[in-house]
Amino acid sequence: MPAVQRTMPKQLHDSAGPLLFTQAVEVAYQHLLQYELATAAECYSSALQLDELSLDANHGCVEVHLARGELTEAAEQLAFLTEITAGAADVAEGRRGVPGSSGRGGGGIGGQDGRDDARLLYLQGLLAWKQGKTADGVALLEKGLARQQEAAGAQPLGLARFSMLNPGRVLGVVRLMLGALGGEPRAATEAPSPMLAKCTR
Repeated sequence: MPAVQRTMPKQLHDSAGPLLFTQAVEVAYQHLLQYELATAAECYSSALQLDELSLDANHGCVEVHLARGELTEAAEQLAFLTEITAGAADVAEGRRGVPGSSGRGGGGIGGQDGRDDARLLYLQGLLAWKQGKTADGVALLEKGLARQQEAAGAQPLGLARFSMLNPGRVLGVVRLMLGALGGEPRAATEAPSPMLAKCTR
């Protein structure tokens, strides 16, 4: 593991700043991808101390809770996240009516370009899935991924588009659905699972 990822949690407690905050969120996300949940949680928590309204850090914290099976904590933080996302959307909508304004926010709760909505749908779907509401979970996950692709499609070709496509999340959803199919083969006369068709689209 790179040294920056090992030392980041301590650095976060020793200093602050916009650059460090961005690094903290990115390092936390990398730990989350590697399923190093304790370190990811520490980095996200430290990032929230720098900006408690950051959508990136709040999304990350919810995903860590879900990965740990802490569904009550995830549901509570997701409710808070839904509120601040809705607030950001209202602010952006208000700005669209102001002459000379692009309607895009620049702070911790800004950036309503479809990406935040997609992430929120993804987390809601993941929570529903883990609560045993499989049909609701699949519907929300599919809607979130579709919204994610729409937002990415609005970007020019390049790193920004690839980043917004978030292949790690897509693969995670596919693994989740494939895992639900089980390992037992179906009979030759039995139709394939609809879940399998969703994974191969």
